[in-house]
Amino acid sequence: MIKIPLYPYYSMTIALLKIMASMPVTDFKNMWNTIWGLRGTPQKTVDWTNPDEWIEKRLSGKDKEITYKIW
Repeated sequence: MIKIPLYPYYSMTIALLKIMASMPVTDFKNMWNTIWGLRGTPQKTVDWTNPDEWIEKRLSGKDKEITYKIW
């Protein structure tokens, strides 16, 4: 079997789906859109290497709660 590094392991995908199944779709979409809006640009890059740090600094409320569940 070939493992393509850009794709998650099935176990990670299953865990994410279980988390998502327990929340309204709108909550997940709102969190996704919030993070998408914070992504930065080539001219103004954003460091995403430490999730424990950026989740705490950049997110709040429901978005932070959902992101910590996933992380």
